[in-house]
Amino acid sequence: MAIAKFETLVKIQLKTVGQRPRAYIDDHTALEMIRILSEFFRKRLRDRLRHTPYYGIMVDETTDKATEQQLIIYIKYLDQDEHGDFMVVVEFLDLVVPSSAGAEDLTVIVLTL
Repeated sequence: MAIAKFETLVKIQLKTVGQRPRAYIDDHTALEMIRILSEFFRKRLRDRLRHTPYYGIMVDETTDKATEQQLIIYIKYLDQDEHGDFMVVVEFLDLVVPSSAGAEDLTVIVLTL
């Protein structure tokens, strides 16, 4: 990863050399950390999916108290344990607010994951 991409994160680490940060130096650092973690876990999931014979994407719709429609998106796949046995794994992918409940909008959301 290019250091320039995470300039704020690098700055905070340089300011706190030898010490654990007690607070964020600016508002960009927390967002950068979230992006780094998100990228790591998505890569990890992609690596797992490369080794599974089957997977499926599940979408469940719910409406919150403010009557805003939301979609919860999961992926279900087979993973092997240390004995070589397959087990079913379900992972949360995202919670999104679609622009409409139409099939086209829902399809676009799922394909862009």
